[in-house]
This record gives sequence, structure tokens and C-alpha cells, in this order.
Amino acid sequence: MGKLSEYLKNLRASGEADTPIVRWSVFTIAVISIWFWIIVPLQDWQQSLKEQVEQNAKKAVRLDSLKQQADKWQDAELLALAEMEKQMQALFTESSDTSSQARLQELLSKQCAVRNITIESLKLVEAEDYPGLGRKLSVVMNLRGGLDDILRFMSDLSHAGHIVQIERWLIRKDRKQTAIAQIVVAGFRAVAVETPDAQ
Repeated sequence: MGKLSEYLKNLRASGEADTPIVRWSVFTIAVISIWFWIIVPLQDWQQSLKEQVEQNAKKAVRLDSLKQQADKWQDAELLALAEMEKQMQALFTESSDTSSQARLQELLSKQCAVRNITIESLKLVEAEDYPGLGRKLSVVMNLRGGLDDILRFMSDLSHAGHIVQIERWLIRKDRKQTAIAQIVVAGFRAVAVETPDAQ
């Protein structure tokens, strides 16, 4: 800048500073200087600001989408927990396999009585572990009654208030046209799972 001002002083002193070429040269230099020192940095700053605003807007949209998905996941998790709790309530919760099997027998006897079915024999099967539910308690039943009644009894078990599964069944008719059925029914007992922290 010092050389430029010295050059301008020399031009004024020589009287050539008032010529149109010099004026236009000075004007052009001033415009170019303003362009490079003020306009270009301002444009760069505006472009940078615009990009930053666009990035922030995209982030906001992504965060909103994630929040909505998180709400959906939370709702799904709550539904799954409610369903799990409902299923746990449908398990036998007695303190031992024997008492749970007794409760299962009581349930089956009530369902048979409703359908006027005779229990001719009932045999308990040794309980076994059943992953995901606890302990499986099976009962082998020999029943006698009307065919419709036995079929309805099997259907009733699905609405008995407990998770009860018919594992096997065989139905035949005797000479009097009475249905004789052998049915293996399993119920499930909830077992508290020991966690490693509890040790």
C-alpha cells in the first residue's frame, strides 16, 4: 500500500493523475480490492452459513425421525412386556412341581365335569425343564364320554386361563358308540431364574 500511495503522489505531482486512464485504473484497482477483501469473504461466509444451516436442518429431521422410531420401539417393548406378564400369569405358580400338577389335575377335572366327561384314569408324567417357560408338567388322561363333548373339552382347554398344551390325543368309539380318548396334556410352571448377581 505504501508504494501505491507514493506512486499516486508522484502522478499528482506530475499532473498525470487527472487523466481518464489513471482514474479508471484507480477505480478498477479499488473495485478489485473491495471485491477480494470484502465481497469474496462475505460470500464465503454466507455459503458456509447456508451449508451449516442445511446440515443442522438435516440433523433435526434425522433426530425427529429417530425420536418417532424410539417412541414406536418403546410402545412395542411395553406391549411385549405386557404380553409376557400376561403369559407369566397364565403359568402355574405353585411352589413345587407336585402342587402345580395337583392344580393342573383340578383344572382338568373341572373342565371334564362341565362337559360331562368321565375320567377313567389319570397318570402324572415326571416334570421336565422347558426353556423359556419354566417346567413342563404332563398328565396322561383316559376319558370316556360323547365325541362332541370330548372335542369341546379339548377346545375349552385353550380358554382355561392357563397355558395348557395338548401334546397327543387318540379317540376311538366302543361298541356302545361312546368315545374313549387318551389325551396327554401339558401345563407349565413358572420357575424363578437365578441370576449370577444373586450368588
